Amino acid sequence: MRTNSLTHSARASIFIALAMLAFAPRLQAFSLLGPYADWMQSSNGYRSSLDIGGPVNLNEEYRWNVPTVTYAFDKSFVDYFGSNGVAAVESAIQLLNDLPAASDVVLSNFPPDTRHVNFTAQAQNVYDLKSVALALLVEQMGLGQPVRNILDIPALLPTDPLPFPGDIFDGTSIERNFDPQTLQPSRTVNGVAYSGFFSTNSAAIDIIEFPVDPLSTTYSAVADAFSYYYSGLQPGSFYSGLTSDDVGGIAYLLNSTNVNWESLPKDVLFTGRQRSANRKLRGAWRPGVEKINFVPQPEKKRGKFKTAVFKYTASYVTNGVVTEQTVKRVVSQPDILFSVADTFQTNGNAPMLVSTGTGAWINNAAQNGDASAAGPGVITSPIKIIFDKLGPQVVSGGAFTTTVLNQGWASFDQATNAPVFYPPATGQTNLEVRLNYYLASGTSYTNFNNGVFNVPVSLGSPATLQISTNSNDWVSLTSVTNNGSIINWEYYGQPIQISFRVVPGVQ
Repeated sequence: MRTNSLTHSARASIFIALAMLAFAPRLQAFSLLGPYADWMQSSNGYRSSLDIGGPVNLNEEYRWNVPTVTYAFDKSFVDYFGSNGVAAVESAIQLLNDLPAASDVVLSNFPPDTRHVNFTAQAQNVYDLKSVALALLVEQMGLGQPVRNILDIPALLPTDPLPFPGDIFDGTSIERNFDPQTLQPSRTVNGVAYSGFFSTNSAAIDIIEFPVDPLSTTYSAVADAFSYYYSGLQPGSFYSGLTSDDVGGIAYLLNSTNVNWESLPKDVLFTGRQRSANRKLRGAWRPGVEKINFVPQPEKKRGKFKTAVFKYTASYVTNGVVTEQTVKRVVSQPDILFSVADTFQTNGNAPMLVSTGTGAWINNAAQNGDASAAGPGVITSPIKIIFDKLGPQVVSGGAFTTTVLNQGWASFDQATNAPVFYPPATGQTNLEVRLNYYLASGTSYTNFNNGVFNVPVSLGSPATLQISTNSNDWVSLTSVTNNGSIINWEYYGQPIQISFRVVPGVQ
């Protein structure tokens, strides 16, 4: 997986070219996600700001091995998004719950592209909450980004000096995109064939995929939503469902014919007459669970969670025979918790969201016969998905002309109804502005100081962003309007004393 800073800044850097011939097109393909290997570094195209892991090979997959996964929304989510936001995420969950069992999947029943555009939302530059949640859940089911991983760089590169790609690879790469029917590497995703070229800057190298047919519709898979600065999911676009590519990957992971050595989670308890014997078989050769159902974690009052108990039969294979164990899973906390926080304050490269990474996923490679492999393994909980209080962004200072970039969260579809914007307009009396001050150092900028301004401005009313070098004479940069969202203010300055403030009204 690539770093966003590389794949885009590198386009303005030196491009070292080598066209790579594509394989014969296939109908679908999927990529698998797992914990980072040590050699997956930013210098060879991995660990971008929104990545939670790296691409793994076929038979190194990670998956859930319980049939029921719980979810919940914490107070911060409910306070910010309200009941409409909860309903939007649950509509994404329903799309996953509606999938047939893996063995019953017919890929031709699913379209190659489910994206649509709401032009009103596009003009407002807002992201669809349901679609983003769907992409994050697909990721947390073990799917990687298929287009982005058609061609990957296989080893850690020295960064000083950085040699030409040909000196290291002689045009070679690894392929981490697989056809769900043949299980062979594929350079086609949802019917679109891709090739790639090497790209490098002063510290890193990457392979950039591009469509063989420049007029084709690219990055259609939901799993590709966050490839290359949200190539698959742009403001105003939304998914009406999963593509054949996504479903093919999920079916591969969960199919009962896909047997891996796996240990049941500790919250799974054995019941019935064979409890003593079953305890010895917590770890066993286990087929995929076929289907996962996402259900709400029951709650007490004031946001406390109740314990949920799910009884089911767990299958394992011994001497070529499939045997069932009677078990129950006792879940005291949600497997997946949706939350809201100021993610931009902790990671300026990922202002939209933060999702729990793959570091705690369990690697069972040794038990599966190859301790040096990257998997297979099991996805573990708890998982936390945190949405930023995404709002308008102001860019100013340095060589920038002060610009206000509208952005935010909403729910929308193809209907002519106006998008539902978040947070709801519920009489908020304060405008919150978050400042990130970047201090110039040569030709680059380093984050120097952060601040938060809370200004008594009612909904629909303006405020003005100002700077001063002496705290007496203030220069107005721009005005913003309180629409209930947080304003992100980025200022790029020189090494001189600058004061900042936000005042009500238009100055």
